[in-house]
Amino acid sequence: MDYIFFAINAMAAGLTVLLLVNRFQLAGKNPFRLFHYLGALAVAVLYYGLDSYWLSRDLLFYYLGNIVPIAALIGALILALHQRAAADR
Repeated sequence: MDYIFFAINAMAAGLTVLLLVNRFQLAGKNPFRLFHYLGALAVAVLYYGLDSYWLSRDLLFYYLGNIVPIAALIGALILALHQRAAADR
């Protein structure tokens, strides 16, 4: 059952990377390219490996490892929505 949580956290880490790339690239200049998606996939796979092999061994790291990617995704979503709201003004 933990592997489902690890996969969700890895997906959240990958989506966070894509949202932050979108936030900090030049506005409207470059859409996502293949290496952006490959980078997000690499982050997701590395985080899944980190989470399932190292963070799951200690309870404190287990909980922190499950909280951090979700909190980072929420922060990136707030930044993205704030950018969109500012652009609509």
